[in-house]
Amino acid sequence: MKRFARLALLVMLLAMAWSVRAAAATTLPGPPQSLVASVSLSSFTLSWRPPTSGGAPTGYRIEVGARSGASDLGAFDIGLVTSVGPVGAPPFTLFVRVRARNAAGVGAPSNEVQVGAQCGRPDPPTNLTASVNAAAGQVTFHWKTPATSGPKTPTSFRLAVGVTEGRYTLGSIEVPGNVTSYGPVAWPSGL
Repeated sequence: MKRFARLALLVMLLAMAWSVRAAAATTLPGPPQSLVASVSLSSFTLSWRPPTSGGAPTGYRIEVGARSGASDLGAFDIGLVTSVGPVGAPPFTLFVRVRARNAAGVGAPSNEVQVGAQCGRPDPPTNLTASVNAAAGQVTFHWKTPATSGPKTPTSFRLAVGVTEGRYTLGSIEVPGNVTSYGPVAWPSGL
């Protein structure tokens, strides 16, 4: 009798565990959290956090539309990953959302991000001037940063120097940071 009671208890515990597991598999996952698009010059990477509610996801669906809330440009099922990219950015704006999915179906969407047209190179700086200190043989370059913000905000400048316009025969220097001047630097003799 003792053996039968143990076996019955084991069967009951297994049935309870199976029903909990089956219930979790039949519950839609909640929305993925904190979708972010990290953009570079001509591409972007999407990243997000798993849902904090609903059933456990077994994968994700990325929805892409030409307008907010739409998925007219595609819906792409991917595995159980929380980032995708880098992906080439088109010259127009995309609206992107992520949904978690499992055996019960596809859950609610994440927040929506816009990517595409705003990706790309920043506008060039303006009002480039050079202050020459002939006695010291030095020059300092000054410029105004472009009036852009967001992904197109410059993070550095390349100062290219040449003896004729459009030809950078003397070289170039990467100027880190969003600064508006470089120098003083030694001016090459003979120029």
